[in-house]
Amino acid sequence: MLIIALLGCTRPDSPSAPDPKAAPPLQAPWVASGDVTTTSAIIWARALEGDRLSVRVGEQTVGPVQTGPMGTGKLKLTGLPAGSEVRYTVSACDADGACGEASGSLQTAPEAPAPLRLIVGGDLGGQGHCRPVDGGYRIFDALAALEPHLFIANGDMIYADGRCTDTSPAGVPTVPATFHAVTDRIVDWNAAADTLDAHWAYNHADPGLRRFLSKTPMISQWDDHEVVNDFGAPWPAWFTGDESRPGFVQLVEHGRAAFLRWSPVDGARIERRFAWGPEVDLFIVDARSHRSSNRAADGPEKTLLGVEQKQRLIAGLTTSQAIWKVVSIDVPISTPTGSRAWEAGRDGWANGIGAAAPEGMADTSTTTGFEHELTEILTALDVAGVTGLVFVTTDVHHVRSLRYSIDLDDNGAPLVFHEFISGPLSAWTGDPPPLDPTFSPEVLYESSHTFNAALLSVVPGEGLTASIVDADGVTIEASVVRIPAP
Repeated sequence: MLIIALLGCTRPDSPSAPDPKAAPPLQAPWVASGDVTTTSAIIWARALEGDRLSVRVGEQTVGPVQTGPMGTGKLKLTGLPAGSEVRYTVSACDADGACGEASGSLQTAPEAPAPLRLIVGGDLGGQGHCRPVDGGYRIFDALAALEPHLFIANGDMIYADGRCTDTSPAGVPTVPATFHAVTDRIVDWNAAADTLDAHWAYNHADPGLRRFLSKTPMISQWDDHEVVNDFGAPWPAWFTGDESRPGFVQLVEHGRAAFLRWSPVDGARIERRFAWGPEVDLFIVDARSHRSSNRAADGPEKTLLGVEQKQRLIAGLTTSQAIWKVVSIDVPISTPTGSRAWEAGRDGWANGIGAAAPEGMADTSTTTGFEHELTEILTALDVAGVTGLVFVTTDVHHVRSLRYSIDLDDNGAPLVFHEFISGPLSAWTGDPPPLDPTFSPEVLYESSHTFNAALLSVVPGEGLTASIVDADGVTIEASVVRIPAP
């Protein structure tokens, strides 16, 4: 039996003023799905403020639920059949009874072994590479043609600290936006919800993205630019920028609320776990909500994940019976990251091999990664004999496929795993920097200067294949990595 729970909009504060170019009056709702399991899924929709949303699945219609100030709402479908295609129609009706409709589809997770086509992508609309006037973010139609079962939005699905003009840095005519970057002094961080919502509305207004999300369930996680560059949620100030600027704590709260408002997430936790049949477990890691200060010296007390999440991740990976354990996290393992890392510290696991500090300033970057915690995690996995481990990430705006083989418990049986870095979907691209050597990464493939996403394909009995697809949906043959089942 199908049971549908309605989850109302979570924004009770003042109405927003979105960019009129980004959010025109809606004739029909925007729809997306996410967080699918064998029997449930979240349906997300956006209409106009005050509209009544309802959903029709088969012969059953439920609702309505009223939208909030940004016109968003969520519905949870339960009691769905496992491993099945589910078609749904969302209706949005105004106070006068005028209605618009939009349809979507999703596939629930299977109970038995089944193929999985998983797209991983992030970094959308960054550094002025905003929606092209001609065709929009065309990569999404290309990805839709691959007929993926799931899409992991790995983070930076907006650039709240960026702007969109009428031309990209590459000279491509783009749809201009009137929103500010949250780093602009005109933005009050104590009341930044409108600015953040305008960024989300702008990217969601892209027709290709909407078509993609209407047929591909999304698993959403955040990175830094959903709030501000290189941020940590527990921090009292923004260490990458102006530490004296008031309202940082409130900006983080607004950023989290906007992320949840615009994403088909079940509940309020960014850290989640999903299964695709008995062969694949997906671990969605939250690397922003619990992290120590980037500038703190690495050591036993420094944490990227927080003690409880770290323990859950170790427990989940060491007890998983799945053949493939895919960990999606928004920072890479061996690629050093962090703006102004010489003074603001590293933003990811790696210490790196040094950063170019201005003359007269000491470089502290090589002692401020989070390698101690990562060593603890990997050692626990090595001791437990974990196999089939794959990390996926974006964030660094280039492509790298890496293989690791490390024996941290000195028992002669190394922990072997892979890391696949993809992106950007549409943002600045740069050359891959030197890798941190701590965990002895072996480069299988690397490239840059193209918009892209990763495709992971699992075929029962045949292993896992990872590749990079470009903005036209073409597989870059040199990027293909095939991993036999352990």
